[in-house]
Amino acid sequence: MSRTIVRVALLAVVVIIGGAALVAAAPQGASGQGSTPQATAEQNTSRGGFVIGFGGGFGWTNWRLAPYITYTSISTYPYYRMVTVTPEGGYSGFSTNFKIGWGLNDRLLLLFQSTGMFLSPGEGYDTHMDGMGGLAVQYYLSGKRGRAPYVIGGAGYHNMMRLDVENGGGSNSLGFGVRGGAGYEFAKHFTVEAVFQHGFNSDERNPTSFSISLNAIWRR
Repeated sequence: MSRTIVRVALLAVVVIIGGAALVAAAPQGASGQGSTPQATAEQNTSRGGFVIGFGGGFGWTNWRLAPYITYTSISTYPYYRMVTVTPEGGYSGFSTNFKIGWGLNDRLLLLFQSTGMFLSPGEGYDTHMDGMGGLAVQYYLSGKRGRAPYVIGGAGYHNMMRLDVENGGGSNSLGFGVRGGAGYEFAKHFTVEAVFQHGFNSDERNPTSFSISLNAIWRR
C-alpha cells in the first residue's frame, strides 16, 4: 500500500514539474509594437517576480506511534504477560503552509515550500509535528489573476518531530518526502490549497498526510 502511494506521488511530481517546464519553454505569442490598455492591465496583474505566502488550516496524518509496553492478565503464574503495542491510526491537528520563491511567468512559480502539522495523539504521548520542506513547482491552469485553479508538486526533507514541551526536549525522525496537490486562487492575494505528502523516515514509520489551508500571498 505505501509503495503504491509513493509511486503515484512520485509520478505526480514528475508530471507536474515536466509539464510546467514544457509550458514555460513554449514560445509566447507575438505582441504588438505599441502597448494597449489591455496589455498594461495584464502586466499589472502578472504573477511574475518575487512571491511569499503563509497560511493555516487542518491537517491529518496516518502514522504509527512509538511502541510501548503494557501488561495483560493471564490465568497462570505470574498472572500477567508483557505486551508491546504499536498504535496506528489517523491523528489530526492544526497545519501551516509557508512559501517563498519566484514567479517565472503568469502561470509558473518556482518555490521553497514548508508545511507542518501539529498533532496531539492523545494521553501518554507528547505533541508531534509532521513537517516537510523542499522545492515545489506551482502551475496555474489559467493566467487570469483572482479566479484560477492550480496544481503543485515537490520533494524535499521530511521530519516527524516529538515535542516534549514540559522537559524542553524531544526527538527527530528525519527522511525524504514527496508531495502533490491542488489549489484555487479565489482572490488576487488569497488561495485555498489541499496537499497530500508521504515521508520516508529513519524509523520506518513513514507517515502519509493530508492538509488543507487558507493562504495569503504577496507578490513583489
